[in-house]
Amino acid sequence: MSENHTTTARRSRTRARTADETYTIPVGEGLEPVLRIESLYKHFQLPGEKKVTAVDGIDLTVNRGEFLVLLGPSGCGKTTLLRCVAGLDQPDSGRIKISGQDVYRSEQGLNLPPEKRHISMIFQTYALWPHMTAAQNVAYPLISRGMKAKEAKERVERVLEQVDVSSQAKRYPNQMSGGQQQRVALARALVAGTDLILFDEPLSNIDAKVREQLREEMLEMQRTIGFTALYVTHDQSEAMHLAHRIAVLDNGKISQLDTGRAIYTRPENRYVARFIGRTNETKATVEADGVVATPFGRGHAEFSGGEIPLGQEASVAWRPENATVTRVTEPAGERAALTVEGVVAARVFVGMNVELLVSVGDETLLAIAPPDSDIIEGEQVRISVKERNLLALPTGA
Repeated sequence: MSENHTTTARRSRTRARTADETYTIPVGEGLEPVLRIESLYKHFQLPGEKKVTAVDGIDLTVNRGEFLVLLGPSGCGKTTLLRCVAGLDQPDSGRIKISGQDVYRSEQGLNLPPEKRHISMIFQTYALWPHMTAAQNVAYPLISRGMKAKEAKERVERVLEQVDVSSQAKRYPNQMSGGQQQRVALARALVAGTDLILFDEPLSNIDAKVREQLREEMLEMQRTIGFTALYVTHDQSEAMHLAHRIAVLDNGKISQLDTGRAIYTRPENRYVARFIGRTNETKATVEADGVVATPFGRGHAEFSGGEIPLGQEASVAWRPENATVTRVTEPAGERAALTVEGVVAARVFVGMNVELLVSVGDETLLAIAPPDSDIIEGEQVRISVKERNLLALPTGA
């Protein structure tokens, strides 16, 4: 989702600054965040195994109208955090507020059940009743709460029209496409008027082509309706596509929280740099004025993860697409943050570009060339990292 996207004309904006430019995040005008998590901890103790900290002191807010994605690999704590918000797992300590109301507060012994948290949840399978039509599925939460049939019918019709599946009202789930089922599941989540919708990897069990289509539909619906979402996924492209902000989780902690672009272009630590996209990385020593000494020579680095003391070891990294690759016999071109020479060990055409694996001593680097590049295996090449794209990160991160 574009960082410059506004879901309704009423929403104001807060600003989140990165090293390159300012990005905007939609926020409810003068309102309490829909979700506020404070110092949340959750441990698991399995028989015969050591205690695992699944959620480790997390602080997080989700603003009204915001689509916030929890991103990370299996075991990072993202699903446990979502389940704690939903009331499906009880944390050990901390505080959770939804629309200003405490739903969990350890110091007061408060832990409201899911049905009293004013949330909706969409699962991997959408969890539509197979014996109910689309309209009946959407009406279910209203009828179960005792709403009169006439009022429920009117609300169902409105929300089905809102998500553009009115024509599917009388169809059963097995008579609908994946996208239509997704819209019905969202309609069911919206119809109850809940403040927050939780998504537990709803696209993870779908093949790539359909997943891409459903992702576009999800984005369109969020733009149109402006619902507030907390969304769990391990898919980086999905997170980049949908999120206003992304929280990258690692071992129960938020490793970085920012817009997708900021996380990609200015990761704050090695974990984020490695997990998001592809990265070339090597060791270096910090010298004066942003200069770093690498095994390939000296370069000029940006310190996106904070300052590193002089003489300290650092990790320097760059995205392959932020460097040019040419034969060493060709002119060097524009000024570079770092220049590396090596031999092409492998060449792969991948459609939009050519990927080159370049051997430099004991290291192998990835270089990206245009699709019409005629560089072949065995040739000596020069990799020139563009200015402001060589990042110095703490080695312990």
